[in-house]
Amino acid sequence: YYGGTLSEKMLGKALRALGVPRESFVISTKCGRYADGFDFSAERVTRSIDESLARLNLDYVDILHCHDIEFGSLDQ
Repeated sequence: YYGGTLSEKMLGKALRALGVPRESFVISTKCGRYADGFDFSAERVTRSIDESLARLNLDYVDILHCHDIEFGSLDQ
């Protein structure tokens, strides 16, 4: 949400350039808050993780933070 995903893109480039072994760091990302509002549906959270993984050039994240979940729908 902040910076239009630029931070994940830059971090992904830096990790690749440095050749940091994946097992040597813990990485987190967030989901739920987007430019067009809040969405904690399974479909959007899954898509958000996939988008983050692509930007980070990683196979997995260690922590997923549900950002501003109090603004989401309790039905989700």
